[in-house]
Amino acid sequence: MKRGLLLVAAIAAIFVAGCDSSTPPSEKGGAGGAGGRSAAPTDIKVASDGVVRDAAGKAYCVVMHQPVVGDEKEYPFAEKDGVKYIFCCQSCPGMFKKDPSKYAIAKN
Repeated sequence: MKRGLLLVAAIAAIFVAGCDSSTPPSEKGGAGGAGGRSAAPTDIKVASDGVVRDAAGKAYCVVMHQPVVGDEKEYPFAEKDGVKYIFCCQSCPGMFKKDPSKYAIAKN
């Protein structure tokens, strides 16, 4: 019983903590810290390579509303309607897959 409660507490802590894009997934020990989440900026678009990017050209996590830092090839991703979404951490793809229309960015 005690072991089960510890497991539940550990899982809850990961989800409450949120994502942190300052460290690539290969160097993270979980979901990371709270990160710098804020509302989605208006300059997010699908770039010519089909990836969702911000105005600076960085891959952009549509779930946590923050740029992906580092080598974007190390991060999880999903493709929907010809658009590639790169996520800032391992928690984001699951949230995206639950309701992709909530996060969708239309191709121009």
